[in-house]
Amino acid sequence: MLRYLCAVDVGTGSARVGVFDRDGQSLSRAEHPIILNRPAPDHAEHDSEDIWSAVCAATRAALSMAGISGDEVAGISFDATCSLVARDGGGRPVSVSTTGQSRWDTICWLDHRAMREAEECTATGHKVLDYLGGVMSPEMQTPKLMWLKRHLPESWTRAHYFFDLADFLTWKASGSNERSQCTLTCKWTYLAHAPEGWSEDYLKAVGLDDLLVRGGLPQRAVAVGSDLGPLSEKAAGDLGLTTECRVGAGLVDAYAGALGLLGRSAGDAAEMQRRVAIIAGTSSCAMVLSHAPVAYGGSWGPYWGVVLPDHWLTEGGQSASGALLDHVIRWHGSGGEPTPDQHRRVIERIGELRTLEGDGFAARLNVLPDFHGNRSPLADPRALGVISGLAMDSGFDSLCALYWRTAVALALGLRHILDAIRSQGQAIDTLCITGGHTRNSLLMELYADVLGCRVVTLESADATLLGAAISAAVAAGIYPSLAEAAAAMAGETRTRLPSSAAAASYDRDYRIFLAMQEHRREVEQLMAMEPDGRHQRSGGPFADKRLIIFDCDGVLVDSEMIATAVLVDHLNASGLQVTMPEIAEKVIGRSAASVQAMLLKTYGVRIDATAEKRLQERLFVRFREELKPIEGIRQLLDRLTVPYCLASSSSPKRIQVTLAAAGLADRFTGRIFSASMVARGKPAPDLFLHVAKTMGVEPRDCLVIEDSPAGIEAAKRAGIAVIGFLGGSHAQGATFRADLTGLSPDAICSTAEEVLGLIA
Repeated sequence: MLRYLCAVDVGTGSARVGVFDRDGQSLSRAEHPIILNRPAPDHAEHDSEDIWSAVCAATRAALSMAGISGDEVAGISFDATCSLVARDGGGRPVSVSTTGQSRWDTICWLDHRAMREAEECTATGHKVLDYLGGVMSPEMQTPKLMWLKRHLPESWTRAHYFFDLADFLTWKASGSNERSQCTLTCKWTYLAHAPEGWSEDYLKAVGLDDLLVRGGLPQRAVAVGSDLGPLSEKAAGDLGLTTECRVGAGLVDAYAGALGLLGRSAGDAAEMQRRVAIIAGTSSCAMVLSHAPVAYGGSWGPYWGVVLPDHWLTEGGQSASGALLDHVIRWHGSGGEPTPDQHRRVIERIGELRTLEGDGFAARLNVLPDFHGNRSPLADPRALGVISGLAMDSGFDSLCALYWRTAVALALGLRHILDAIRSQGQAIDTLCITGGHTRNSLLMELYADVLGCRVVTLESADATLLGAAISAAVAAGIYPSLAEAAAAMAGETRTRLPSSAAAASYDRDYRIFLAMQEHRREVEQLMAMEPDGRHQRSGGPFADKRLIIFDCDGVLVDSEMIATAVLVDHLNASGLQVTMPEIAEKVIGRSAASVQAMLLKTYGVRIDATAEKRLQERLFVRFREELKPIEGIRQLLDRLTVPYCLASSSSPKRIQVTLAAAGLADRFTGRIFSASMVARGKPAPDLFLHVAKTMGVEPRDCLVIEDSPAGIEAAKRAGIAVIGFLGGSHAQGATFRADLTGLSPDAICSTAEEVLGLIA
């Protein structure tokens, strides 16, 4: 009898398969790793055949663990990350990789190679952006497709199919070319609620007017759980199933979690309005289902029919939650590495201190948790965290106090999001939670008590796998609709009720939380412009600037000579005879693309992807061994009283490694800009103009600190004041000073202390 279901969840590093019965009971769960290829900075790729092999291995293992045979499985469905798969007309892999290897046919969801293309999409101002929070992410599909068409035109010409990963898996399983309404709506700018679906004027505006034909994309998407047909004979053999097994249209992974958590309430409109799904780990995602579109500050969507037919889904969240608690442990003098054991040790001690001190424990310590910006509901990526009430105590108990009050602040931030959702008519009183936070007893307590909500978790099943199983059940005809399947397969839950004992205390904390936001705004206003557009400040000649933009190499870190030496060694090993001064003059301050062009033009040397990867590996090894911050730069950053950020010609990956090696990574979190974000690197003004626009500051109110001729020229062309900096080891000597002076920067400084004197 066909009575079991297979649910497949493909993440970044593995494929997971769960076997469920028709009542939603989880019988087994198996996992198999998948390969991630990193051929260049910001590039991340999969081999879709490797993914399929991992799915097959995990499926066979899950069947064995459940003690059932393949001929007992009625349906299978898939959820996956929003990765992009390319195939040719014969169904063979098409390379999306700069390596040219066909096996790398999938751009991973986290790949950021298409930053420039994403900004071009945003610049269109098209209506599709109204359903994406107003800004295109490089993790969505149209920027990636634009990049592929521009940079790998042969692959674009060969391609006959482009798939979201979940749709590739259903195609691989059944041969059906149908696409899920969830994947296309959330990641491909398909408007499921609009009569036309695809916005052809948008696709034309971004150079993808041939996408539907080139990618084999249908005019209309199909609902989640639609029956796409039986498993093909080959797929059935690969998976250990039979051709009697039906294949259900799948979902993006997070949305499968929302279906598993919220689907059970679909038949009760009043109950649905009371529930929000929280998928909580490194960051936190809050999802609501509704019959009418819901939008609020920082929300993504509303998306039509991406989880349940005739329902809108809106997504908001906190940009750092679990990551912030990790940061607190790592940051504090008594913390160390934020291992599970260290979290547990801190939480246990918090329990003891709360027993000893009651509600008064750390009561004067208050936190705004926006250390990585505020996604919802303030929608301010430049927001910063605030801590009030610190004392001169660096012991373990002070770490516990800060951890405790940061956890309270995260719950208060979620309460702030829920208030925004409630303001749109959703009477939320129930949190349905899945993810890593369910293993943090402190957070689970606070989510109930601070928000005054019931907290519901699944007793046994993984919510994401359950969502895929619900889709499989509908495709198999076990249930006639997703709503009925979700209700029947809901399974047992565990509920935590809020305690009223500390309600008054948390209400006071929330009033303080909102007041701190107002005070933060007041402080920003005190820093604001006078009517003439300048700050009312006294001090150095640049004391009126509202934003300081630091170059990285040679300004924050003494890296230029290390990087130049690595390149010189490579060139000489290739048969050239070049010197450090000769190469330094040509490469310092330039983007990777301009250096590549110079090497080809001047020396006839082309650095391919393999050589580039080797160079980067050697460079990173030397950085980790040798790199130091510029003397005095930490003190300069500590004493700045205006916002600052980083704008570098280096790739985001190199910037991250550089800052980490120099111990400066936490100084620039959320304020890093790379030349990969713009069309032209230095000496063009594009990067600095992009920084000013993003940070909301006029170019005339910015100040750039630069060590290279290219950087100084870029700042001047952007209309931004610039200090020429000579503090790096590469900038010593009269020649370098003369070169910078000849470009007429607004000032020349040899030390970080001198820079501070001009700003403070």
